[in-house]
Amino acid sequence: MSITKSEHLGSACKALANGGIIAIPTDTVYGLAADAYNPEAIEKIYAFKNRGADKHLILQVHSTDQLFDLVDSSHLSDTSLQLLQKYWPGEITFIFKKKQFLRLPCQSNTIGIRIPNHRLTLDVLRLYGKALVVTSLNQSGEPPICRHLDIPQLLVRKLDYVIPWEQELSNVPSTIVDFIRRNPDSTSTRPCFLFYFINRPTSSIMIY
Repeated sequence: MSITKSEHLGSACKALANGGIIAIPTDTVYGLAADAYNPEAIEKIYAFKNRGADKHLILQVHSTDQLFDLVDSSHLSDTSLQLLQKYWPGEITFIFKKKQFLRLPCQSNTIGIRIPNHRLTLDVLRLYGKALVVTSLNQSGEPPICRHLDIPQLLVRKLDYVIPWEQELSNVPSTIVDFIRRNPDSTSTRPCFLFYFINRPTSSIMIY
């Protein structure tokens, strides 16, 4: 008998609540997810990817209300808020100043967050009720994975749950917009929005 969607969601959330790491489809590639409030679970992600703790991880949330629980919104301009409304849910990650209570292995006062444009990912985020750390489901230096059937068994054995998704994912790199960085060539106090593309060689800066 096949497993229903609700059963998959329930099993995935149970694994997350128990400090596990799961494979989850996103609007870009298959993701590796853990509870953003569980330091031990986050350490499992670093170990899974053979990744140094100095490397940043991105959080995913299901709403702007959940976002404002995590970030200091005092630095956000009206333009910043308009960008959030325009591009979320979607493949753009925005860099914010995080609230002090949020403890991540990478010691930084900033955090990258996005609302994904994938209905199953959003279902997991809503049902679980807390932000998730989500990174690509591959070990550092290896290509991303776009179908659950392509996840090597060696990696499957290291996961606490895999949410299947039959359709191939877009494999389109995420765009990152930095609300924090200031224009180094200007005395303006306005934020500069740094657009750059993961795994792409070019970048550009737009000042608002």
